[in-house]
Amino acid sequence: MKRVCISWALIQAALVGSLVAPAGAQAPSESGGGAKPVGVSHVAELIERLGASSFAERERASGELLRLGETALAELRAVPASAAIEVRHRAALIGQRIENDKFTALSQSFLLDGDDRQSYG
Repeated sequence: MKRVCISWALIQAALVGSLVAPAGAQAPSESGGGAKPVGVSHVAELIERLGASSFAERERASGELLRLGETALAELRAVPASAAIEVRHRAALIGQRIENDKFTALSQSFLLDGDDRQSYG
């Protein structure tokens, strides 16, 4: 039991340390054939579109931010309190979902791996 508790603490530490990607980090391309750079301005534009008057536009921006994943987290967390309520709300929900997805993936890989030499950070 002690080994599991220590490993769980390591997973949590690794998760917290890996949630914020640096600005301009690489994100996987949608074709799956390598990585393409994602600029800060692109993420900022998507966050701005979270407040668009069109519901479909807000949904498209939300979906793209979710696909960017950790690359967008730093900017999603940095949405100012002066932003529109829709933008703040969607940014918070998207950020939480990205964090939950990351945590779930790490947890599953930890629980399914019998090799205690594997690093999860």
